[in-house]
Amino acid sequence: MFIKFMIVFCVISSLIDIEAYEFDRDLSYRMALLSSAAYSDDPETCLSNIFGQHFWQHVTQDTFRHDTLDSISAFVAVSHPTKENFQNKGKVLGYWKVAFKGIYRKLNKTFIDNVMKYGNYSIWITGHSLGAALASLAAMQIVIDYPLLANRIVLYTFGQPRVGDHEYAMKHDQMVNHSFRVVDYIDPVVHLPPCRYLEFERACATGNDDPYHHGLEVFYDTDDMKKSSNFTLCKGLPKDEDMHCSDKYTFRCFENTRDCISFHTHYYNIDLGEFPTISNCSLKRYMERYEAIHDKI
Repeated sequence: MFIKFMIVFCVISSLIDIEAYEFDRDLSYRMALLSSAAYSDDPETCLSNIFGQHFWQHVTQDTFRHDTLDSISAFVAVSHPTKENFQNKGKVLGYWKVAFKGIYRKLNKTFIDNVMKYGNYSIWITGHSLGAALASLAAMQIVIDYPLLANRIVLYTFGQPRVGDHEYAMKHDQMVNHSFRVVDYIDPVVHLPPCRYLEFERACATGNDDPYHHGLEVFYDTDDMKKSSNFTLCKGLPKDEDMHCSDKYTFRCFENTRDCISFHTHYYNIDLGEFPTISNCSLKRYMERYEAIHDKI
């Protein structure tokens, strides 16, 4: 059994004005749905259901298979602690890098052909869970390969694990200007792989090879995350690991992950994995099915 890696979702779009860009809850909601479409066998239909029948001109899907990536459990980064240099911008987990290189190599030509064709469009990059880690790497790689595209990139991730070390995080902050890492309450995956916690300083260590998040965390501190819910832009200290945001719940789920996992699978009250499967990304059909299922419980 192989993992399907159409999880990094890159969209060339004319919908937003980069020059005046800040976190936008409506765009975040749409990005979450986009990241969910990556789980579908038919992403083009999914996108049409989300944004309208004629919004997309074409959708390119590809898959990447690798003999070491043969089960979904492998993405738990703690099981793969080796780190590798990423373009001299710090170190990232080897697992992320292997998965990313496979899919980026296949989709890069399609991506740049569309960028050249639609020269004034913004570039949306998004992903959920493992896809969030790959989206982080994609944004960084695009800026490295095509520096003139930096101001056109908008990155939203959901339930993102730590991708690299402190050096990678700081380089990412410098190079990817419009980056938002959305976290749903006590989502346990955002605390993996665990940082080296400094008890006295109540902070994640920033040494070489220490796992560390990049910014900007957007934290929903509620057990019922909705598009209308209040959120916090986490700009406190330590930078990108603000102890007043999701990091304050670091140890809450380690002993009983089962109670927390739904906060990883669901963003904006949408099960991102099931959304395309049971409704082909139609919100109306999803809600009808959701209500029918829960009426039986």
